[in-house]
Amino acid sequence: MMREVGKGKDINDGEKISPGEMEMLYFITRGKGNRGIADRQFISGRIVKTLIAYLLEKLSPRDRSQLAIYALQKKLVDPN
Repeated sequence: MMREVGKGKDINDGEKISPGEMEMLYFITRGKGNRGIADRQFISGRIVKTLIAYLLEKLSPRDRSQLAIYALQKKLVDPN
């Protein structure tokens, strides 16, 4: 399934979420695990884990669940 991701979105202090990070957030908000994301993105599970760690550091939620909530509350991904 192809989605239009766009050019990223601004977050705190002019920092941007990249299109790749937006896709990662999309899958996280849909409850996909690392393996499921890796399979859909044709990347390794280790890369997925690293990308999620970067998102956690950049956006500052406590964990993956809070990351999904943050993404939905800030409208970084479409809830539908």
